[in-house]
Amino acid sequence: MEAFVEDRLDLGILYGTDGGPVFRTTIIPAASGREDRNINWSEEGGAWELGDRQMLRSTLRYIIGFFRKRRGRAVGFRWKNWADYILDTQTIATADGILTDFQITKTESDGLGTDYVRRIRKPVAGTVNVYFGTTQQMSGWTVDTTTGIITFTTPPPDLTDIRCSCEYDLPVRFNTDHLPMRFDALRASDSEAAYYLPPLPIILDKSQ
Repeated sequence: MEAFVEDRLDLGILYGTDGGPVFRTTIIPAASGREDRNINWSEEGGAWELGDRQMLRSTLRYIIGFFRKRRGRAVGFRWKNWADYILDTQTIATADGILTDFQITKTESDGLGTDYVRRIRKPVAGTVNVYFGTTQQMSGWTVDTTTGIITFTTPPPDLTDIRCSCEYDLPVRFNTDHLPMRFDALRASDSEAAYYLPPLPIILDKSQ
């Protein structure tokens, strides 16, 4: 069985979702009271909780089916994080006249030399735009939406500022093997049922 599938968990706009980036840092206090800090992860993780809501039978069936197909924690999937899904046009690389493959990245910059660059591995098909400087490139390239790598048919000219914009998903997996649910109500007129889904934990899939 594959460890990841290119299938998006699609529940619409996920109001009330909790979570965000996760880092792992070891802090070693010295006798003087100063601290040494070690960054343990080269790239961030992420943790969220979905759910904590009532839903109708049709939505619950979708979640149950999706959860079963993922075998709980076993198989990763795509997820749109509504708090973080847009790459505004920015530079992803400077061409050297030789390379044809370039990873889509997103840079958080404060101008103080502490820029943070992360790979965008799951761009959404049909949303990727590529530019040489300010000139949009309408052809001559393809993008792999499973890796976030843009491939040009010929190497871009040396020192070309390669820029990109897109929407993207995150590679995640469930962080539980148990899907709890509660039957709350039944409407007598049409037998529609209401259920409650407790917070459902998901984390960034670091196998990707």
